[in-house]
Amino acid sequence: MLFSKPKIITSILILTVLYFVFLLFIQDMEGIHTFVNICVSIVVSLVGFKWVCQASLITKERRRRFWLIIAIGLFFFCVANFIWLYMLVFFQATTFPIASLPVLVIAYVSFLVALLYKIKTIEMKESVQSFFFTISVFVTFIIVVHIYYFVQPIMSLVDYSKGMTFFILVFQICTLSILFANVFLFYISRKSMEKDSILFLVSGMFFHMIGVILYFYFSVNNMSVVIAYSLWTLGLLFFLLSAKLVKEYTEVSEWKMVKYVESKESILPYIIILILLIMLMESYHWKINVLMIGMIIMLLMIIGRQWYVMQRNKELMQEYSYLAFHDTLTELKNRTKFTKDLETIMEESERTSQPFLMFLMDLDQFKSINDTMGHNVGDRLLSEAAKRLKHAFEPVGTVYRIGGDEFVIIVPNVRRVFGTLYAKTILHLFSSPFIIKNHTITISPSIGISVYPDDGQEQDTLLHHTDAAMYLSKQKGKAQYCYFNQQLYQTILRKRNIEVELKQAIEFEQFSLYFQPKINLTNESVIGFEAFIRWDHPRLGLVSPREFIPIAEETGYIFAIDEWVLLRACEQFKQQLDAGRDNLTVSVNVSAKQLEQTYFGKKIKKILEQTGIEPKYLELEITESEMGNIGQTIDTLNELHAIGVRIAIDNFGIGYSSLHILQSLPFDTIKIDQSFVSQLEEKENISVIKTIIDIGLNLNMEVIAEGIETAYQARTLANLKCDYGQGYFFSKPLPIERLSQFLEQ
Repeated sequence: MLFSKPKIITSILILTVLYFVFLLFIQDMEGIHTFVNICVSIVVSLVGFKWVCQASLITKERRRRFWLIIAIGLFFFCVANFIWLYMLVFFQATTFPIASLPVLVIAYVSFLVALLYKIKTIEMKESVQSFFFTISVFVTFIIVVHIYYFVQPIMSLVDYSKGMTFFILVFQICTLSILFANVFLFYISRKSMEKDSILFLVSGMFFHMIGVILYFYFSVNNMSVVIAYSLWTLGLLFFLLSAKLVKEYTEVSEWKMVKYVESKESILPYIIILILLIMLMESYHWKINVLMIGMIIMLLMIIGRQWYVMQRNKELMQEYSYLAFHDTLTELKNRTKFTKDLETIMEESERTSQPFLMFLMDLDQFKSINDTMGHNVGDRLLSEAAKRLKHAFEPVGTVYRIGGDEFVIIVPNVRRVFGTLYAKTILHLFSSPFIIKNHTITISPSIGISVYPDDGQEQDTLLHHTDAAMYLSKQKGKAQYCYFNQQLYQTILRKRNIEVELKQAIEFEQFSLYFQPKINLTNESVIGFEAFIRWDHPRLGLVSPREFIPIAEETGYIFAIDEWVLLRACEQFKQQLDAGRDNLTVSVNVSAKQLEQTYFGKKIKKILEQTGIEPKYLELEITESEMGNIGQTIDTLNELHAIGVRIAIDNFGIGYSSLHILQSLPFDTIKIDQSFVSQLEEKENISVIKTIIDIGLNLNMEVIAEGIETAYQARTLANLKCDYGQGYFFSKPLPIERLSQFLEQ
């Protein structure tokens, strides 16, 4: 289109106003007045007929049929006006002639059929019920006013034949039906792709029908028809341009007027009733008339509407209440309902002095099912699991889904001894696989059990303890259950405290390094030392590396800790080099997870450069049993060994190293685990240690024995040709200050 919709509408309104002024100017010349109106109607309808035919050619199937029916209606409307023009020229018929009425009825029947066809075929985006009440009130108002002000006067003043009376009644029914269909189509086309053309069409129909009704009313009452002619023509202009907009629609557009009507829709019925009440008061003569009947009907409609709204609100409240306390996926009661019910159950238990059992469970490896099979499968799995639990426990207790794959089961009036029976029941429910979307899924639960009031007398405490019990069951493996236990709970609590405190340990300088000398067993000289990390927490006390290192590896803090140890060990070793002790090396334990990082080699090089020590003075110790990604480990160790960093395999003999791995990895040192050294008194262990020493020597590696605590162990190892050792017999790990004193002695 050349112009926007607002400009088109403005242009139409300006033309209509100018036409209205012109008609006012010539209203005393009745013949010319009527002639102009007929000619304008014929011209506009002919142009409209042409554009509607063009619209039918560029549309397809159902839309084409709609515009063809509209074209038929315009054709007969034009014929009706030509008959009127003929009657005006030859018989001076300044009012609409009876001869044109049958043709006009055919035109309006065509329009009505077109509107009904479009209502049936248009794609609706919302329910009709939302605006049916407004339409009904509006149509009732139009019918009542039409009958009172138009039908009754015409039928009482003029004595027509039966045939003509039939056409008049059909004409009246058509005009009212078109108005009803018009309003209905307006509502259902608001979100349609055809909105632009349809809204222009229904606007044109509306104004035209109002103009026609007013024309006949004014004619019967010998009043000026200028306003009627103007509305008549305004409707034809909108009608005309609706066909021109057919090819323009490509998307749902926005109409400010439509939005305004939508925003005021709730009050429209009441405004209509107020208008009807004013009309009733103006016309009332203490006799029942159409306006009074209409008012009664609309009041009954409002009462019915209010009753319907109240019933609907009641249903919505019930629905909202259900949604507020139930999980939509599994239809089980949700966490909100669990919290509310738990308070009631605890009060009842306290009143009757009867305990109850609480089970908290989640599904083992559920996340992997979501990740590999998709969330749809995961949701179906949760739904099926909920059905099994509900079917089994509904007679004796209540099942809740409190989030994710976590379910809570409360069984009232049951003692602790029955917890095992119910836990085994849950495990049995999951022993058979789930068949979901052609997937056979086997999954097991981990179950925590607590008893009220023994394991907690507050809601949060009881749930927290049940969660701790479930965590303990997970530590035992899959498909396990565990009762809450205070001692084990303290272990979990300490572990969780360690997890939290590890975040701040480096920042607050809570870590420190201790160094244990490594000794030449032949001449008892110091060849280097191994760095050990210590954590002295202000609240937890001295935390052993055996306790916090595994937690650091689980949480990912190990990377920051290893980097801190490497940097501090190199910085403090640099002090020994500066003191002239360049015959020593420093060994640092490194997590196997570090070796799987592609950037670890660059990190070591950066630390060496930053601290100013040569690579040959640094030895990295890797625990044999923790080796994971051998491929990446080989690449990283080869990169470091190439620049001179020494590599040692720690705790040798307790893992799964093979001769192939020892040959593939660039090890310089084998460290014999202290578990072998501590049992040197047994001949079998001497043979094992001798074998390890021989392997190391044959592969040109240094062999160091760990955990030497007696002179016998040191002497025996030396006799077995183990050149080096470390342990409490020589020195326990020392802080850097005392290490310097030890080296001087």
